[in-house]
Formats: sequence, structure tokens, C-alpha cells
Amino acid sequence: MLRVGGLTPLSTTDWPGMLAAVVFCQGCPWRCGYCHNPGLIPARGESEIPWDDVMAFLRRRQGLLDGVVFSGG
Repeated sequence: MLRVGGLTPLSTTDWPGMLAAVVFCQGCPWRCGYCHNPGLIPARGESEIPWDDVMAFLRRRQGLLDGVVFSGG
């Protein structure tokens, strides 16, 4: 199951020219010095969002969003 550390319901900048939601994945094996999401590095986060909740949200937005951007860990 995909671990989700955050969700942005609407972004106009993460996919230029498109309306998108952004799903931030939790857990990353790299330790990049320039990481702008250090809270997503650990495999488990304090504010994980259950995958079923993410899918329910995306289903409600079907037809309103052009796409989904996966980012982070």
C-alpha cells in the first residue's frame, strides 16, 4: 500500500496548464541536501493519510481535475 504523507487538493503550478491534485509519497532512501520535503524522508510519518481516503478524494474530484501529480518520498 502506498504511504501518503500529504495531499494538495488543487494545484495550478505542479502541472503547468493543468488543474491537478498533488499526492506526496512518504518515505525516501535518499538524503538530498536540497530536499524541500524533509518530513517525507522517514518511511513512516506523523500525518499519514490512508490510501483509501486519497482514492475517495480523487474519485470525488473526477472530471474536475486534469490529473494527479505524485511527488515526495
